[in-house]
Amino acid sequence: MNKYRKQGVKLSRTGLHGMLRNEKYHGDMLLQKSFVADYLSKRRVINVGQLPQYYVRESHDAIIDKETFAAVQAEIARRATAHQPKPPPVKQYAFTGIIKCGRCGALYRRKHNAAGTKYERVVWICPTYDVRGKAECDSQFIREDILMDKTAEALGMPFSETALRTFVKEILVPEPGQLTFVFEDGHRADVAWEHQSRRAGWTPELREAARQKTLQRNKEAKNA
Repeated sequence: MNKYRKQGVKLSRTGLHGMLRNEKYHGDMLLQKSFVADYLSKRRVINVGQLPQYYVRESHDAIIDKETFAAVQAEIARRATAHQPKPPPVKQYAFTGIIKCGRCGALYRRKHNAAGTKYERVVWICPTYDVRGKAECDSQFIREDILMDKTAEALGMPFSETALRTFVKEILVPEPGQLTFVFEDGHRADVAWEHQSRRAGWTPELREAARQKTLQRNKEAKNA
C-alpha cells in the first residue's frame, strides 16, 4: 500500500476492501446501495434495509471475470474466519436445552439458589419466571437432584447424561408438580414430583443456629 501512496494513489484499508467487494468490476451492479435521507442537507446514508435494492446482471463490460471475483470473495471469507477470535465455549450441563416450560415455552436454565449460604442448591428455572416474575409466568423451579431422580424413574435405569441425551428428546413442565418426558422414539411418560420444603431439610443443628440468630436480633433490637 505504501508503494501506491508514493505514486500518488491514496488507498485506505476501507477503500481497498470496498474495491475488492465491488460487484461493478465483474459487470454487475447493485442499485440503491445508499440514498439521500435529507434533501435539504443532501446527507447520504448507507441503505441497510430502509429501501429496496435491485441487482442488475451484466449491466456493463467487466474488468475482471466472475471466477476471479468469486475467488477473491472466498479468500476474504477464509481470512475473516481465520482471524476472527473464537468465542468462549458455552458451559453445557446435562439438562441444557432439554427442559421446556409448559407455561411460556422458554427453555429452563441452570441456577444456584441461595449461593454462599447453607441453603445453596442447584435448580433449573424458567428464565421468564426468573426475570419477570409470576405475573409473566407462574412456573416452578426444580432442584437438579430431583430432576436426576425423576429422569432415572422415567428411563427405568440409573441416571446418566449419556442415557438422558440418547433416549430423551425433551422434558416438558406442563404444570406444577408434573414432568412429561418426550422420548426420541415418540412415546411419552408423565412423572409427578414435589418440592421438599426447607423445613423438611433442616437438621437439628440448622434449627438451633436459626434460633440463636433470632435471639441475637431480638437482643440487638431491645438495646437499640
